[in-house]
Amino acid sequence: DIDWVQTEKHVFEQASNHP
Repeated sequence: DIDWVQTEKHVFEQASNHP
């Protein structure tokens, strides 16, 4: 599965939202 993609995407978005 590619569940890790969702996790990475979430983390990336959080990081981008909170620089």
